[in-house]
Amino acid sequence: MAILKFTATVYEQKISTLESYAAQLQTHLDNLQDYKNQLFEVWTGEESAQYLKLITDYIVSCKTALERVNGLRTIYQNVSNDMNKTKALIDSNIDEAKSIAKSLGIDGAE
Repeated sequence: MAILKFTATVYEQKISTLESYAAQLQTHLDNLQDYKNQLFEVWTGEESAQYLKLITDYIVSCKTALERVNGLRTIYQNVSNDMNKTKALIDSNIDEAKSIAKSLGIDGAE
């Protein structure tokens, strides 16, 4: 028998946290893109190529992190949706069983 230790609400809270992380990562990604675009306006010489590579590496890291956060958010959203559907189905079945028991005159069917 499986015991659920989380509720849909727990997953919804985690989804909210992941959405906050995704927004922060997107802000960082936008800033890095801006830095990359402005690099040669501000910096010239040999070091500019090193900084370009460094910024490009950070952009790739941010994109990877954002993809992972969005993937996890999708998984949590699917789990939350499934849990809500299951709860609705269980509630419906319980109500139907109570109704049948009541119509049969079985005590405690309320």
